[in-house]
This record gives sequence, structure tokens and C-alpha cells, in this order.
Amino acid sequence: MAILTNTALDRMQHEINNIDVIVNNNNLKTQLVNRMRTAARDRTVALMHMVIETDAFVREDAFVEFNQNGGLFSAARSKLTKMDLTESERELLNEQAKLTT
Repeated sequence: MAILTNTALDRMQHEINNIDVIVNNNNLKTQLVNRMRTAARDRTVALMHMVIETDAFVREDAFVEFNQNGGLFSAARSKLTKMDLTESERELLNEQAKLTT
């Protein structure tokens, strides 16, 4: 009986560890996608600001922000593509790449 209980507890601990890995992996994926979305949105705002603005210095600041957000987007996407992704996640990233390049 003690062996059976010990085996069951070991198995439960193993399953809990597996769940933790899955949850942490999904949370990181979500965080990276949110960073990409925010950077893309902020990049669009900076681009619109560059078009509207007449002051060259303010336009230059918007251009710097535009480029910084491009770097943030690229860094998050690079980390995401290096993760263990499902086939559908990989397909979505490939489709997104076609739209942004």
C-alpha cells in the first residue's frame, strides 16, 4: 500500500510539473504576442505622427520611435519563432510575416 501511494504521489508531482511547463510556455507566448501587437500599434501611431507633423525635429523624434518599435517587434517575434510552436501557431506567424515584409 505504501509503495502504491508513493508511486501515485510521484506521478502526481510529475503531472503538476508538466502542467507548470505548459502554462509557463503559453504565458510567454501570450506575452510575446502582446509585445508584438503593442509595438506594431505604437509604430503605426509614430508613422501617422510623422506624416501629420510639420516640425522637422518632432518628425525626427517620431522616426526614432518608429524605428525603436520596429526593433521591439522584431525582438519579440524572433523569440517567439524560436519557441516550440504548434503547427497552427507556426502557420499564423508565417502569414503574419508575409503581411509585414
